[in-house]
Amino acid sequence: MFKIETDRLFMREWNADDAQILFDMNDDPLVVRYTGDRAFTSLDEARELIRTYDHYQLYGHGRWLCTLKSNDEIVGWCGLKRIDEDGDKFVDLGYRFFQKHWGKGYATESSFASLKFGFEKIGCEEIVARAVKENEASIHVIRKLGFSFWKGAGCHGLPAEYYRLRREDFNKLVQGNSYPYSVAFK
Repeated sequence: MFKIETDRLFMREWNADDAQILFDMNDDPLVVRYTGDRAFTSLDEARELIRTYDHYQLYGHGRWLCTLKSNDEIVGWCGLKRIDEDGDKFVDLGYRFFQKHWGKGYATESSFASLKFGFEKIGCEEIVARAVKENEASIHVIRKLGFSFWKGAGCHGLPAEYYRLRREDFNKLVQGNSYPYSVAFK
């Protein structure tokens, strides 16, 4: 199974054993507050999401489960997703973490790894990140990663801000050592 490794995290594809984790994460109203998602109605619904999640096979990437290297604890997920909505087609950076892991830099670290994968491994020219306007923490992460404001638009029925990062801008930031993270693809 494909893995991404950062300084503190392993990132891997979801599998059937992860249904309880996804169920628990979406069951926290604060975790899904700005996502437009709802809690799963059953563990079987979470299993079905994993079973039908085809981004790894179709595109060679997707949302990856993030675990701590130190103890294999699952902290959340982060990764890339192909979006085709309202006439826009783009690769989206997204992340979701358990509350107890907020504010520890995991979103930034795993997002950087996802960006590096997107630009260096699958040849993206541009990656988009979206956040509901009220979600100041996510907007802070997006800006910290070097994204520039693109437009205001709806996202899952909520008013949101869209940001984008082009490959050449990412490369300049990496070359300028603006990112303190190491990343390995395995």
